[in-house]
Amino acid sequence: MADTFDQTVSRTIAGWVRFCHARAFLVLAVAALLSIAAATYLSHNLRIDTDTEDMLSAELPFRKDAIALDQAFPDQENNILVVVEGRDADAVADCAAALSAALSNAPEMFSSVFAPEADPFLKRNGLLYESVSDLDELSARLASAQPFLGTLWRAPNLAGLAGMVDLLASEGPLDSASAAEAARVLGRMPIAIDGDAVCMTASVPAIVAMLRPTSG
Repeated sequence: MADTFDQTVSRTIAGWVRFCHARAFLVLAVAALLSIAAATYLSHNLRIDTDTEDMLSAELPFRKDAIALDQAFPDQENNILVVVEGRDADAVADCAAALSAALSNAPEMFSSVFAPEADPFLKRNGLLYESVSDLDELSARLASAQPFLGTLWRAPNLAGLAGMVDLLASEGPLDSASAAEAARVLGRMPIAIDGDAVCMTASVPAIVAMLRPTSG
């Protein structure tokens, strides 16, 4: 039984080889046509989607909501988010403003630039978006620092800074909250003096170059 099956397979293969050998050009033409037809079908029907969002069915409830949100706010698509971090808030703000200006000067690469820290509206009305608890905390901190802020406001220079330190020293023993606030402010002085803002702002051209899409 096994020998009969093997013989049948051998005869079939041998017959197919003889057929192909005898009609080589016909076989090549048919193979070429089939290859072209297969390539055409695959080019129109085979797709590779690299979007990780499409890994889940678009019929899921949360995916429907996400799609509706994207359609309602198309400007939220294809964005580049840049986070600027640093040891000093002023240095970070300066760097963010410089980076925003540099990106805005390249409209051919970046259609629009939004920097919350440098936005005039948010600078003027940003406190409206804070929670009540955060506003209460900020108000308390400003009230405790009012004497020192007043000194700096009247003389926003090195002499005013020295006057603030002298006022702090003449206040005598401070409560724990005031002492912690004073330590926080004075602890940031070396950071502001050692040129962090200059170093961070100097790196803006490198950041802009990194964000530019490569050609080719």
